[in-house]
Amino acid sequence: MLTLHQAAFDEWVPLDYLPPQNQGPFEERPVQPDQIVLLTDGLCGSTCSMFVEMMTQAGARTVVAGGQPAKGPMQAASGTRGARSYDTYTLDNDIVFARGIDDTVETNVNATLPEIRDSAIYVNYASFNLRDQIRKTDTTPLQFKYEAADCRIYYTLANIYNITRLWYDVSAAAFSDSSLCVEGSTGFSKTNNTNPTPPPKPVAEQPVLSLNNNTVQQAKWDDDDSDSLIAGVTAFGTRGTDPFPKCIKTTGGDGCFDAGSICRTIPVYCTKDKKSIKVKRCLPECRNQSGSKCHGSCQLDSPSGESKPIFANSAGYQHQERLSTGYCYPTVGTKALGCSANG
Repeated sequence: MLTLHQAAFDEWVPLDYLPPQNQGPFEERPVQPDQIVLLTDGLCGSTCSMFVEMMTQAGARTVVAGGQPAKGPMQAASGTRGARSYDTYTLDNDIVFARGIDDTVETNVNATLPEIRDSAIYVNYASFNLRDQIRKTDTTPLQFKYEAADCRIYYTLANIYNITRLWYDVSAAAFSDSSLCVEGSTGFSKTNNTNPTPPPKPVAEQPVLSLNNNTVQQAKWDDDDSDSLIAGVTAFGTRGTDPFPKCIKTTGGDGCFDAGSICRTIPVYCTKDKKSIKVKRCLPECRNQSGSKCHGSCQLDSPSGESKPIFANSAGYQHQERLSTGYCYPTVGTKALGCSANG
């Protein structure tokens, strides 16, 4: 019977990741760790980062492709390097399980377990790190460390759409000619390196503002609360009391002031005029969740995300609700929409 390690790695594993009795003679192993190279584009986290960690600790080297058009190193696994993720759906189930064990949880006025997550906040999906990944001889979780790849290469027109050519470039840089690596990108990795170069100091990315062509407008601070978020929600948007304001001209086309709104040409029926007109207006976002306001008809898009459990009590009753978002359309013609009268 194959061990878990053998099955996971198709009957071979990097050095030192099998118990001694299952390793076999060193010379009989088909592939040695220093003959293995891992290729990533930096977008590696979670299970991917754990795999990279195990492989590099065993002696495999890494090559990373892409990044900013600048010299220097780059991390092979730049995403989260925690060992266990925990999503909000699991959290909901754990809260219900806790209530079932201890009935005083829901009767205690000081209980900190919520009946349901804040209904005013729409959460499509959320997760957080539950368990750190820490090396045996260290105390700092890996997500707080900078781990550069052994070599970094650029994408080229020849290899970006040709995976075979990309692997040729990786193999050449990793095993034949290290000068093919991006200048200043080698020597930082701890793989097979007893004296690695310290990681570069972090540099804050400077924002690029194109003020000359008005593509970006510099925001100015003011103390006027009338345009605050709360005031905007109360007044149906930051542009006043009109729930369907006119679209505005932007460098990319027609747009809206309010975040979440979309500019669309819609039909409006004027009851007193007895005719239908087409107008271009900003439609606010809406959703099929309690508390979502729509001054008209909320037309939802296709359901998004997984079914969210909404628990009514601790007796085991639960209701599955698939959350969706869409846009609010006017149902009656008004003067603001172009009719001669409201109604």
